Amino acid sequence: MMIEEKLYRFLKTKLDGVTVCLERPEAKPEYYVLIERTGGTEINYISSATVDIISKAPTLYKAMELDEKVRHVMRDFVSVDNVSSCTPNATGNWTDTVTHEYRYHSTFIIRFMED
Repeated sequence: MMIEEKLYRFLKTKLDGVTVCLERPEAKPEYYVLIERTGGTEINYISSATVDIISKAPTLYKAMELDEKVRHVMRDFVSVDNVSSCTPNATGNWTDTVTHEYRYHSTFIIRFMED
């Protein structure tokens, strides 16, 4: 199973009432998180993925709150089979200045073994 799918399943169980997506939804819900893998490597059968998790909400404050919740639950991602570490790398405001869609994002480095 791809790490994105593991992360998707994990966040769906941890983020009650929040839509979790692997691509931007056409009909955008009020709250959602989007998982985007932005890079990765493999050395000696140990894989590393750089993953952005984008939190979208109706206000900037609510987007920050959702991002904080995401960062908190990601601490437990190491409990998933074959995931050895999940390290936060960056966080910040990603508000779309054209559409005024309020978004925050956090980047994580995840180390794991492929199934």
